[in-house]
Amino acid sequence: MLKEGEGCEFETLREFASEINTSPRIVRRWLRDGVVKGAKVGRRLNHVYSIVDRSTVTPGHILIIPIRQPEDYFEMTEEELDEVDTFILSMREYLLSKDPTITGFNIGMNCGQSAGQSVMHAHFPLIPRRDGDTENPRGGVMGMIPEKMDY
Repeated sequence: MLKEGEGCEFETLREFASEINTSPRIVRRWLRDGVVKGAKVGRRLNHVYSIVDRSTVTPGHILIIPIRQPEDYFEMTEEELDEVDTFILSMREYLLSKDPTITGFNIGMNCGQSAGQSVMHAHFPLIPRRDGDTENPRGGVMGMIPEKMDY
């Protein structure tokens, strides 16, 4: 079973920022504010990379982030969206192979402050779920408006 903060093989955020010769806003902010101490960058493709989320919801929770720094999903290129899709599918397989207790996933995307976006840089949380990790999972992401969750 995965432990808190575990995902795949990682390097440090500082090493990653140096490797791509620029530091995406989210990486710069987290390094500057000291919110990430030893946070890890996972796989990197041409247009996107993954990190272990600093606010993990469940063990194995990762963020998939475009390198180019679009503000949200609607500003992403077709190439970026294709790589996000590829990443989600491959990380799903990886996580399932490492942790047999995973029985589902939430894939998130908030676009705009009114939708709950707090970091104004596109990022896709991939959150492994397990039977019993919440009392009533019915409605999933519809829980953003609690009275709509149990339909």
